[in-house]
This record gives sequence, C-alpha cells and structure tokens, in this order.
Amino acid sequence: MNMAQKQLESVDKALGALAHNEVWTTPTTTESWTRVWIREESVTNEVLEIFNNDTWTLEADESDGYYYVRNNRLMNDGIELFTKAKSDAVIGTHFIGAVTTTYDELIEIFGREHMGESGDGKIHAEWTLEFIDGTIATIYDWKESGIPWHEYDWHIGGHSPAALKWVELLLIKKGK
Repeated sequence: MNMAQKQLESVDKALGALAHNEVWTTPTTTESWTRVWIREESVTNEVLEIFNNDTWTLEADESDGYYYVRNNRLMNDGIELFTKAKSDAVIGTHFIGAVTTTYDELIEIFGREHMGESGDGKIHAEWTLEFIDGTIATIYDWKESGIPWHEYDWHIGGHSPAALKWVELLLIKKGK
C-alpha cells in the first residue's frame, strides 16, 4: 500500500460514521493531502472535532469548494516523523538557519501552514512541527510583504540545531 492509499484509508476511517450522511464523496489523494468534498452545512462541530487536532488538519479552499484533509501522523511509509507542535512547545524557539525552497514544496512535505499572518505582520506563513525525537522546528517567512511564492530562504527556528537538520532531511528526501 503506497502513501496515498494509506492517506485515503485513514480519511475513510475517520469519516466512517459521517459518510452514510453523504458528508463526503470521491476523495482524491496526494502523498500529503486528501481532497474531499464536504457539504458546507455538514461541517459541524463533530466534523471539526475529528479533523482539527494534532492528528488531522482540515483546510477549506473557498476557490474550489473543496476541503483538504491531512493525517499528520502518516509520513514516510507509515512512520510518524512529525506532527503539528503544540503552541506552548514553540515558545522560546529562535532562528537556527534557513532552507531555500518554495511555498508549494513546503506544502507538499508539511501540509498547509499551521499559522497565517502574525499580529505584527512579520510572518505570513508558519509551520510548527514536533519530530519523532521531540525536536521542535518552525518554518516561516520573515518580514516579507506577503507569502513568498517563489524560491525563498525560509527561516527555520527551534531550540537546537536539530530543527534545521530535520527540515533539511525531509527536503532532501523529497528531492529538493
């Protein structure tokens, strides 16, 4: 079973009880995301509870009316390499280094960003990650006028240099 099939199976299990109510239809899957159609009126607190936690990410895309669902625990052939870090885990992280890549490549590897624009406008996209060894990493743009869509030197934050090593490792694994 490849990664896309595992992703689809995990979404199917999570939506199981809801599926009989035609909440979702015909998902399409990449290695990181499953695109499902969920009727707007079906996005209830129950659905949000299933998908908005450390294991799942649910993102609406108003441009096409689809939702994107990601099981954050399925990576690297079923081995959990990272999850979304808890907000208190990133307190005290600092700049460790940078990786040159694109926003789209980061989405392919880590899913949609976990946090949008910061209150002071210095960050427009940020991922907060906890790796299997407990390493905390943040990936973010810094003082740009918006999300950098082109190849960009994304900042990596963390508590130790291991944060940069983990992000570099996953970029290398992806072929960047």
